[in-house]
Amino acid sequence: MVPPTEPYRVILSDVRDKLYNTCERGRNLLALDASDIPEELVYTNVEHFLEPLESCYRSLCACGDRMIADGSLLDFLQQVSTFGLSLVRLDIRQESDRLYANA
Repeated sequence: MVPPTEPYRVILSDVRDKLYNTCERGRNLLALDASDIPEELVYTNVEHFLEPLESCYRSLCACGDRMIADGSLLDFLQQVSTFGLSLVRLDIRQESDRLYANA
């Protein structure tokens, strides 16, 4: 149980649990074509995932912790906003001609 005096941990533990459920539900649906994890306990769109993270970001900024907010959290928010919530590793590559054009 997370102490209520740690609001970010409370919010992010809920995010963690919901992400776990989302992964497990996806695995179940792929393997068994069914899952006992209800849809209410999973992320069905990226906006629902971003909501608590953006809330943490705004709170950190309001508390004067903008340096912390603008670090890994902002990077992660931008990545999720750009690539979505696919739960798979994304491999981005660039054509080698571009890399060696100036060599």
